[in-house]
Amino acid sequence: MSLAYALDRNATVNLRWMSASAIDGPPLAIDVLQLNLNLRF
Repeated sequence: MSLAYALDRNATVNLRWMSASAIDGPPLAIDVLQLNLNLRF
């Protein structure tokens, strides 16, 4: 799942959520939240 928002003509913010679980073996779950700020000049 991701979300992008334009703050200005040259600036954007991206938010991304990733989640994974083990299919086999010991229980394992990994959740990642990324926040990116992109500036253009």
